[in-house]
Amino acid sequence: RAQPSTRHCALSTMADEAGETEPLVAETPAEETPAEETPAETPEEPVAEPVAAEEAAPAKDEKEAPKTELKSFVGEGDSCHFPDWIFSIAWISSIIIVIYLAWDYGFPSLENLESLMANYVDDQEIDELETATKVLYIPLYCIGIVSAGSIVWIIIMLLCGKLLMWSFLMAIIGGSGYAAVVLYLGGSSTGSYLAMPFAIICVFMCMYAYMISARIAFASVTLNIATHVILEYFSLLFMALIMIAITAVYLVVWFVGLIGLYIYLTYECDDDECSGTTNTLIIYFMMLLFFFWTAEVLKNIVVVTTVGVVALWWTGQGTMLAVPMSFCRATTWNLGAICFGSLLIAIVTTCVAIIGFLETQAKKSGNKIAEYALMCLGCLMKCLEECIKYMTAYAFCFVGIYGHSFMKAGYEVLVCIATDLPLLITNDGLVGTVVMMGQLIMAAGSAYTANYLFEYKDWADGLEAATSEKDAQSNLILMGASIGWGVSGILFGLITAGNKAALILWKEKPEYLKESHPAFYEELDYIWTVSMGRVKAEAAAAAHGEKADEPAAAEEGKEEA
Repeated sequence: RAQPSTRHCALSTMADEAGETEPLVAETPAEETPAEETPAETPEEPVAEPVAAEEAAPAKDEKEAPKTELKSFVGEGDSCHFPDWIFSIAWISSIIIVIYLAWDYGFPSLENLESLMANYVDDQEIDELETATKVLYIPLYCIGIVSAGSIVWIIIMLLCGKLLMWSFLMAIIGGSGYAAVVLYLGGSSTGSYLAMPFAIICVFMCMYAYMISARIAFASVTLNIATHVILEYFSLLFMALIMIAITAVYLVVWFVGLIGLYIYLTYECDDDECSGTTNTLIIYFMMLLFFFWTAEVLKNIVVVTTVGVVALWWTGQGTMLAVPMSFCRATTWNLGAICFGSLLIAIVTTCVAIIGFLETQAKKSGNKIAEYALMCLGCLMKCLEECIKYMTAYAFCFVGIYGHSFMKAGYEVLVCIATDLPLLITNDGLVGTVVMMGQLIMAAGSAYTANYLFEYKDWADGLEAATSEKDAQSNLILMGASIGWGVSGILFGLITAGNKAALILWKEKPEYLKESHPAFYEELDYIWTVSMGRVKAEAAAAAHGEKADEPAAAEEGKEEA
């Protein structure tokens, strides 16, 4: 028993003596194991740094992506579309026909006009009419004043567009509310009944103003963009005035050709075809159609040019050549689409004019049935005319932006109407209200100018002697109001076209505005997403793409399973 004990003690002593070294040997693997792991981790650190750099690089690329990846879409579809080019050839042919009629029939007939008029008026009245040519100074002055006033009103719309929209609504609310209170407190038996419609209008307009408050803010920004572009590219106004002058020249040539044609058909033509009522109506219908067609084409060339300039400004490509480039596109590649759409408007407008003439004749003859029937037909045609004008206005926006054919542009308009008609109507209505206020002011100012020149100038003395003072004054005032309404309508048509273009571009290409004009983008983005609760085009497309990917992923999972 002593020996095992001695052995055990000896082993214990050896273990105690080796205590200083054995832990080192035992701990060495424990210390070396992390040391061996450390070199394994150290090569991973340099690998992790490039990974982080690679993850950071795409974030940098994503910030720079809009500047490098956004491609210009303006005029991407410019081409000689079929059947648009057929309508452009037909329009040019109509101009050639009018010039031929004026040259071959009109101007020779004017030489014999004095002898023809001698059968109806005496020499003194002819002399008085010749001296009445000074009256042409009055419309020229009216055009100049209306042009200057329209520019001032455009500046006012730029600065106070939102205030004008709200002031119009507040005027209706305040006026109807005041009328309701006055009639109700008037003390008459019928006052309370008459106050009810005004009270209903007041309440309805209050609810309407509350519901569209966000859309008023949105419409004011799109109006601000349109006026900003028009004032920045001021040559658009001069181009519109030049188109007005060209239209006036064409009107003179057309009128001369019409007079020559009338004289030929009435006094010189001995053929039985000339005396036929049907053939005569067809000839006059075509002449009237030619005039309305050319007037619409010239007006819509200005519209498409303006839309093209707004699109270039939207994408940041607006340079000093923006207006010439857009005008060249409108008069070359896009001319067929313009002629196509303008022909539709001209046909309906001609029908409305002829129905109005027939209605007047039925009224003179005392045929009440024909009068009321034509009145109803004229109302329907007028509604059709306004619908076609509204749709073609947006179609010309797609033509000016993308260069689509008229039929494709019409399809895009139908898609917009089907998906977002309330927005289109509200935005156009608010901006149209401000434009209409300007047109009324310009018409009143032009009428006052004509009346002032009549009273304090002798330019209308010949016209006054040929007719009468009262008739001459009333006719000139009416002419001045018509000039003010028409000229301001063409100039303000630039604003209307720019507003429609801004609305379409925001719905389809908002990312371009973010890169080119961030201030406008932030304002529209806040109103669109926060105040109106809408989703931008790229977000909607991304959401649609995610929804489309989910079923595909599910099907792939089923196949793998």
